[in-house]
Amino acid sequence: MEDKGIGAIEKHERHGSPFSQFTLWFGANITLADFAVGFIPYILNLNIFYSVLALTIGTILGATVLAAVTVLGPKKGKTQMMISQETFGRWNWFMSLLQGINSLGWFVVNLILGTLALLI
Repeated sequence: MEDKGIGAIEKHERHGSPFSQFTLWFGANITLADFAVGFIPYILNLNIFYSVLALTIGTILGATVLAAVTVLGPKKGKTQMMISQETFGRWNWFMSLLQGINSLGWFVVNLILGTLALLI
């Protein structure tokens, strides 16, 4: 199969499934920082009901957006980058910049939490 870059993939050349996207994203999100998010309700002095409610709503909202993009990508034969380019048009560069800043921020969070875990 020849390299298609970030263009659309022909239907007969597509492979994978939404489940393969699930395993990729699940594996990528099992990090120390993601476990630390569970401590936020405790820090905010929420009781157990509101803690579970807040974490459940946040998880459902995040998973819904990811699920929509995961299903849309194989259906249209495009990568997530190409789908975002269609959505944001000429502002796509700005979304890429925000994602880069977000990735750097999570790297710093993981680095800090990992260092604290080693020190304890």
